[in-house]
Order: sequence, then structure tokens, then C-alpha cells
Amino acid sequence: MSGTLARRVARTLPAAAAVLLVLPAIASSGQVQDRAGRPIVGARACLLLAPDVDGICVETDENGKFDLPGSEGAAIRILAEGFLSVNVGVVDHTAPIRLERAAGFEVRVVDDADGAAVADVRLWVLSPDGRRRGPIDLGGSGWLRMKTFPPGSYRLLASAPGYLDGTGGDLELRAGAIVESEIRLRRDPAATPPG
Repeated sequence: MSGTLARRVARTLPAAAAVLLVLPAIASSGQVQDRAGRPIVGARACLLLAPDVDGICVETDENGKFDLPGSEGAAIRILAEGFLSVNVGVVDHTAPIRLERAAGFEVRVVDDADGAAVADVRLWVLSPDGRRRGPIDLGGSGWLRMKTFPPGSYRLLASAPGYLDGTGGDLELRAGAIVESEIRLRRDPAATPPG
């Protein structure tokens, strides 16, 4: 082998090795459907790099199918608007991946005396098993719509400066539905009046 040819091969091998290291070890494919077996178009299949860190994402086609490059030992998160996300292994899925419709709520937090929206509200969602999700900042609107929960019973707890904490009572969330709730907060008599 001539000196020039040997140098070219030596320069090419590290580059080829780097390309091979970047290529995924396993590809994953599948079809995403709702519980009734209808394909979900536009669902996202994302390679998980860490528990809450998505890597490469692809969308499902008109038949709910996806092809995603994967990597050894990783998982894929399947997400679709109006459905609960699910994590699956990196394999070719021969059986459809079925998603459950999410349940949700729309809440308004208002002043008990005049019905005006309360600003700077922090909201917690309490689940039947005692888990607490939040705080969720409602900002100045005093309004929030969320559709990311499994069906079940929940309670909303709201807090805002100058007000006593309040709840919206129990909410029974149903799959595919939005339940409306209003939380009326009473002014805290010990707080300094606004203005």
C-alpha cells in the first residue's frame, strides 16, 4: 500500500467509526390507535434520552404508523393530543399501541365577593391516592384548562396572595371530557387590602 493511500485510509477510518457510533443500534416501528382501534394520526413517538427528556421524535402517518430510529436499552414515549402518554420499549411493535383518552378540567378562580378573576393564583391538583400535582401558576387570568389526567376523582386547591385557600370540591373526570369548575376565594381578613 502506498504512503498516500495508507494516509487516506487512516483518515477515513476514524470518520467511518464516528458515523457508526452515531447510527442507532435498533429501529422501532409500530401503529398507534385509540381504544376503539382507530389509528391516531399525528401522534408523536419520541426516543427517551432520560425519564423526562425526549430525543428524536417522529409523527404517525395517516394510518397511525411510525418508524423511529432507536438505541439499545432505551424507551419510546408515545404522545397525542387528548390522550394519555405511554412509554414503550424500543422494538418493532407487531400489536398496536393503544392510547387511553385523557380527562381534563377547566377552572376559573374568582373573588367570592365580586366574581372578578383572581390574579397570581397557584393551583394544586389532588388525586384520590393522595398525590399532589402543582403548584401550577395561573398568572393574571385566574383561568386554566388541562387535559392530561387519567379518568377519576380529583380535588383542586387554589391559593393567592390576600386570599384564604379554597377548593372547587370533588371533580369526577371522565375520559375524553372536560369538567368545568369554579373556585371562589374569600379575602383574608388579616391581609392588607389591595391598592
